[in-house]
Amino acid sequence: MVIRPMELSDTLQIPEIAEIMDRLDERPSALHLIGLFGASKALILSQIARRARRPLIIVVPSSVQAELLAKDLLVFCRGSVSVLPERDEDPEIGYQRIACLAGLATKALDLAVVALPAALERLSPPSALLGAAFTLCVGRLIARDELVRALEAGGYRRVHQVTERGEYSLRGNLLDLFPLTHDFGRLEAPDMPIRAEFFGDELLELRAFDPATQRSIGSVEQVAVLPVVEAPLTDKACREATEEPEGDLLQYAASEALWVLADSAGLEAAAHDAARTAPMLDWNDVEKRLSVGSRVFLEEFFPTRPIGQETIIGFRVQTIPAYRGRLTEVIRDLEGWRRQRRRIHLVCRSEAQSRRLADVLKEHDVAVSLGQGIASPGEIVILSRELSAGFHLDEAALTYITEAEIFGARHIPPRRPKPKETSPVSSYQELAYGDYVVHEDHGIGVYKGLRQLTVGGTEGDYLLIVYADYAKLYVPTGKLHLIHRYAGADGNAPALDRLGSASWAKAKERVKASVREMARELLALYAARQVIQGYALPPDTTWQREFEAGFPYEETPDQLRAIADVKADMERDRPMDRLICGDVGYGKTEVAMRAAFKAVIGGKQVAVLVPTTVLALQHAQTFSERFVGFPVTVEMLSRFRSRKE
Repeated sequence: MVIRPMELSDTLQIPEIAEIMDRLDERPSALHLIGLFGASKALILSQIARRARRPLIIVVPSSVQAELLAKDLLVFCRGSVSVLPERDEDPEIGYQRIACLAGLATKALDLAVVALPAALERLSPPSALLGAAFTLCVGRLIARDELVRALEAGGYRRVHQVTERGEYSLRGNLLDLFPLTHDFGRLEAPDMPIRAEFFGDELLELRAFDPATQRSIGSVEQVAVLPVVEAPLTDKACREATEEPEGDLLQYAASEALWVLADSAGLEAAAHDAARTAPMLDWNDVEKRLSVGSRVFLEEFFPTRPIGQETIIGFRVQTIPAYRGRLTEVIRDLEGWRRQRRRIHLVCRSEAQSRRLADVLKEHDVAVSLGQGIASPGEIVILSRELSAGFHLDEAALTYITEAEIFGARHIPPRRPKPKETSPVSSYQELAYGDYVVHEDHGIGVYKGLRQLTVGGTEGDYLLIVYADYAKLYVPTGKLHLIHRYAGADGNAPALDRLGSASWAKAKERVKASVREMARELLALYAARQVIQGYALPPDTTWQREFEAGFPYEETPDQLRAIADVKADMERDRPMDRLICGDVGYGKTEVAMRAAFKAVIGGKQVAVLVPTTVLALQHAQTFSERFVGFPVTVEMLSRFRSRKE
């Protein structure tokens, strides 16, 4: 296996691309590109964008298709790609729309993929949106009352503590802001709130910070801030609204932009459906306005409507068969294509899956490289990207195959945030009035806000914590490290400790004694286990890697760590004793299945014990489905099975 950096090739020879560019350079024209399926559209569009040196605006029938095409474009493009979905109640969709519209208006986008309903919606004029944008730059003077007015006009909400986009907080000389920027939605872009420190009206410093911990991460020099509403209420926007009440997408697009219309019949049907649900621009009128410039039509099949003297360019694109884990067939076809000097690309969603596939192919004597661009003729490259489907493009002897076509469809469950452990409070702003807190020396109390006190002639800020019998404890802000949030297991309100009593000290001592006793027992147990000879299973085999590569989900980092730890235990000649903990749906069964497979391939039998007959049936079905294609027998034993069975 070779690992080498690769760049997207500017010298990829597709004869039809040269003809397309010649036609576009001649005069305003309409080109029909026929025969492009799935992700092959993204490849051709990326080649056009690279040579056209002007923005491409691609209109597709729906928001779902727009997202899919944008992901495909990211495999082939080195420029910026953005999506303009149709309006939705989800604020994240609104932010995505604003970032895309601003990128179009400022000519900062190379490619924009637009859902047809979004192309027909009536919009605020570009001047209204851009007029509400501003830039925070270190060293500049900016009046904070004007800054607050600009944020309020742009739709930002003032809160006590900034945790979500569209919020800001002003405390003395500090401004916390979670801005919407031009980079919103781009995979490689950072996505953090910022903390601005002022001295008077001078902006001294900008720092990104973690919204979960409120701790600074690093300094930045400037931040471009977009409004978080499409119709900002700045004075200028309100004045212009009376003169130019409405705009549309064509006003945001650059005059030299190249418009690409994908699936004419689908666009017409989507326009008809959109017109029935809300007042929209007429699609026929929009097409007439676009006809003054060059347009490109993408069609899978020859169009049924008359196209007159318009140019038609055809492509020979073939789909990839679904191998469904039949690696023998995959390897046979790869070797055949290699002999034909095709450029072969295997596309995996993650680097871990890419390396796993590379190891499997290497053990079958198939030479591959891990890269990031176009393969050389006769070479096989594995890319860590996300492609909707593979294809053969005969004109360039190109082949793309996705892991879903090799192993079967993979499902990507939404990532759930890990539960946070309790830690010392780093700022009083992390506490809300009425929160239960734990003082390391005095126990459980209730936080009752911040107080200013004068002690020993010195004025300072103190946290007020109330204990049982309304006893009060004032904690200076310099002692915040002694205070933790209370985190009870059952969610019920805890009993408050008595200030000055020995109950808290005794409770801590009881816990320490219990921990020491548990440690002694564990030490004795594990000392005994270390002298017992166990059975060491062999290292992973080719079948093990093939089995793991067929997992139909994306592994989480915790899941991968648990799998590695379990397999390391199994390869040691000491008795194994490991507990895997996780909530429902976090992948514990897959950890067990990989361990079971390793044991069976190592010559052992495996028994999986479950508490109920229903779970026995479910696990038997799951194990049977995952072990298909391997010489492993899976059976179930429960009260529903006869004595003979």
